Amino acid sequence: MVYYIMRLLVRVTLQLYYRNVEITGTENVPQNESVIFVGNHPSAFMEPILLACWTRRPLHFMIRGDMWNNKGMAFLLNGIHGVPVYRKSEGYTSADANKRTFDRCVELIVSNKLLLIFAEGSHQLVRRLRSLKKGTARIALQAMDENPEKEVYIVPIGAIFNAPLLLRRDVHISIGKAVPLRAHISSESRAISLNQITNVIKDALSAELPSLESEEELIYEQFIYEEAAFGKPFQQQWRDAEKKLHALSKNEKKDLIEKTKSVDTNLQNQTLAKSLHSGHWLLLVVLAIPAWIGKVLHFIPIALSERVTQSIVKKKEFYSSLRVATLLVFVLLWYVLLSILSLIIIGNLWPIIAILIVGLISLPYFDLWRIARAR
Repeated sequence: MVYYIMRLLVRVTLQLYYRNVEITGTENVPQNESVIFVGNHPSAFMEPILLACWTRRPLHFMIRGDMWNNKGMAFLLNGIHGVPVYRKSEGYTSADANKRTFDRCVELIVSNKLLLIFAEGSHQLVRRLRSLKKGTARIALQAMDENPEKEVYIVPIGAIFNAPLLLRRDVHISIGKAVPLRAHISSESRAISLNQITNVIKDALSAELPSLESEEELIYEQFIYEEAAFGKPFQQQWRDAEKKLHALSKNEKKDLIEKTKSVDTNLQNQTLAKSLHSGHWLLLVVLAIPAWIGKVLHFIPIALSERVTQSIVKKKEFYSSLRVATLLVFVLLWYVLLSILSLIIIGNLWPIIAILIVGLISLPYFDLWRIARAR
């Protein structure tokens, strides 16, 4: 019950937080089969949250084990199908704890539950695929060893964020084709099997993410913003940016890397501003009053969300996740307060409906307004 309530509330919040959420390839998920979702991990919680909200089947995913130390948090994490994982890099040395985690993962896999594992083993706010750990392969191999009649599939999940530290930007979750793993088990040794399965995972994930080196991250980000256009899907935008990057010669790349020390996140708005037409300007005039009313009436919960998030977050990978959580909490509390006042003063909730409508108008309006200002 906790899972489904949270999924509904968080999905609504995400649709307001992001300007555009693109989920492609949902048809690639095998039904009634043992499936492991394997994803990259650029943020702390956004990838599992997005997948959980946009997949019909309940999703289970791994979360660092120390978050279960608080009883209230443990109740919530269990309710949203979290699976604790204990890493040596986080100070854990208990083999028994990780054995329980692996056994739980195998149990979920063989019972045809969806399990998401981040094969990189840690989060880092980059768009490229980083080196993979062998934990995913170990879990898959254990599931197949203990259930010889079962085929286990991995489904690669690529998550690409556009300006991930800003509100009202784009995200694309690419769900790749399922790959059966049993054919990659070696009869020679378990070590060879682990390497082969890890390589299969790497190849599958690479197809869903841009191919670039660490030093190319900044110029790739710049190209993404330069490829922006009204009506152009974000998936096409980042794919076109990748083609543009690979079309450069080695010397051209080197020159750009040396020149590009930072990227203005407003560059995307500047690119979009070039294609503004009379219809856009008309909307900015016609919807100005309700949009500004909506912005003013929602200023307090949005400002509180930003203030609290900035005071808590120490690592940028946690920013979006916490911002979504605080927005959900403060906006809900704000509407509860306004509803109570409306019932006391007027005796009905019609003003709340009006406030909600102007708030919804203000979101796309100020997306367009920021683009117009960048012209």
